Amino acid sequence: MNNHLYTCLVMFFAGTMISCQSQRASEGNEDIAIETKDSLYTISWKGHPVMTFHVGVTQPPDGKPAHYRRSGFLHPVYTPDGQIITDGFPEDHEHQHGWFYALTRTHFRDSLIDFWNQQSDLGTVALRSLDSVSHDAVKADIYATLDHISTRFGPILEEKWHLQVLPGMDYHAFYWET
Repeated sequence: MNNHLYTCLVMFFAGTMISCQSQRASEGNEDIAIETKDSLYTISWKGHPVMTFHVGVTQPPDGKPAHYRRSGFLHPVYTPDGQIITDGFPEDHEHQHGWFYALTRTHFRDSLIDFWNQQSDLGTVALRSLDSVSHDAVKADIYATLDHISTRFGPILEEKWHLQVLPGMDYHAFYWET
């Protein structure tokens, strides 16, 4: 697999990234924790959840087709006041799995592959490996490798994730490089 995809996304709820980093360093948030349970990695700050990363395959709700199963996504993601801002397998968008990345119009060997709309049965995205998880007084980091898998050709694209989470009282900042 020599096909590589590179994207960088920075998300936060207030301020700028520079002020975010300096504020976080001065806050001294030593209360970052990472808990693992049932193939879920939950990052929390001062005892409050910030986000959960699904390492194992999460099955769709009862009665939904198996092609909606997914691994390697974030849900739930919380605001600092505890509101969940993602959804997993919503009733009208079963192919939506919290925060994830999937291409809709990929051309490979003269075939169109849609990794997002799983109901098309053309492709999916799956976690290959959780490469490292760590945290310090300011941030938590997740490194992972995902495969974009064509139903016809098998894995055709390798994706490397680096997700950095900088939680705080007023906002949580996420730096996501893929």
